[in-house]
Amino acid sequence: MAIALVSPLAAILFAAVLAFWGLKSPAGSLCLKSSPIRNVAFTPHQVPLDCQSTCPGGAHSDPGNRLSKAEARYRGQVHGPESLAFDPSGCGPYASIADGRVMRRRCDLAAQDDATWRTGSGSGWDDGARVDDVWETFALTSADRNASCGSGSGWEDVCGRPLGIRFNKRTGDLYIADAYKGLQKVGPQGGVAETLLTEVEGQPMMFTNDLDIDSDGFVYLTDSSDKYRRRQYMLELAEAGPYGRLIKYDPSSGVAQVLMRGLRFANGVSLSRDESYLLVCETTVSRIHRFWLKGAKAGTSEVFAHLPGYPDNIRRGRIAATSGVVDDNGNSMASEGGDFFWVAIHTRRMAFISWLQRQPWLRTALLSLSVQVPVKKTALILGLDGDGNVVEVLEDVNGRRVTTISEVEERVIYEKQGDERSIQRRELWLGSVINDYIGVYTL
Repeated sequence: MAIALVSPLAAILFAAVLAFWGLKSPAGSLCLKSSPIRNVAFTPHQVPLDCQSTCPGGAHSDPGNRLSKAEARYRGQVHGPESLAFDPSGCGPYASIADGRVMRRRCDLAAQDDATWRTGSGSGWDDGARVDDVWETFALTSADRNASCGSGSGWEDVCGRPLGIRFNKRTGDLYIADAYKGLQKVGPQGGVAETLLTEVEGQPMMFTNDLDIDSDGFVYLTDSSDKYRRRQYMLELAEAGPYGRLIKYDPSSGVAQVLMRGLRFANGVSLSRDESYLLVCETTVSRIHRFWLKGAKAGTSEVFAHLPGYPDNIRRGRIAATSGVVDDNGNSMASEGGDFFWVAIHTRRMAFISWLQRQPWLRTALLSLSVQVPVKKTALILGLDGDGNVVEVLEDVNGRRVTTISEVEERVIYEKQGDERSIQRRELWLGSVINDYIGVYTL
């Protein structure tokens, strides 16, 4: 039976039986010993559900199931490419991967690699690199590396686990949000990253997640939890506590300040085109906040959008795939602000999960017995305009080609015709914190 069809009454009875079995039987005792909350001060919170029609549910869907036509590139060569970025010269992508490295597609081979994909079979599913040695190590988030790096989350605090990455377009420096090492920076030549920030206002950053950089060099980043580390992310989600923070860091002074507190799994971050506001994803409650940086509302925040699933990273895009008007620079004019954002949805909300979020005692019972709630693997990305409206949906409903997307990085390839240039094609490069490939979808 699909978990989404389990009724609340059935879930209560199921949990009661499991609890009785776990507490009374020898087998259950073994189960309790392996419980992820056995030695943890787990304090589940009741999650507010304020999102009405689009939470939960599938109000936004892609009838064409377009992401089922995406390509899964470089299979087996990039493990857990959570975040992707292209440098100021257009080379890349760079990918933050599970073993603590930032990998780079070699710029001298990129054109050849692109050409072979465009003229290839397009089967997508089992294709690795079409060009030998196209990937190379660019940066390390930790110098303390060993053969176990990448073998599991137990080594992440030693080897590092880079998540969000962004370039300072002016200096060419790559900034890295490493879940364990904090905010880091590496120069244009790569190497071992320099750690810039590990605590804010006297409180350690336990789970550094994503970042963005404004034109003055200020860095905005998220700390998903002040209680749990990344390896315990399921406890962070299950506890649903207001432990996340949005932080501003000044590289020139080294001073950081907290802009927002009380976020439930603070995640992706993106500035608006004019840098008047900042968007931050709140994964547990399926919503995005807008924090105003300029204007009459500066220093205040508001809910920007409620989503039909759990958001990961958010990145500014150009225009919607099938709609919208653009200005001379290719920026969206779909709304008054002219902003457009791609949001990666880890998985859709389910009625049962939403109900479970309002039953703290039941979450405790299930975790005590190491019961995992299955979720369907799918691929879903949303395009939002500057007013928070969903204006684009791209999906692979059954995860046939791509699944579990953590980030969408839009790449625009231009073609020069005399003194003018026009858009030749637009690609969405799709990162994933768990997959061993990078998805690419051509708009």
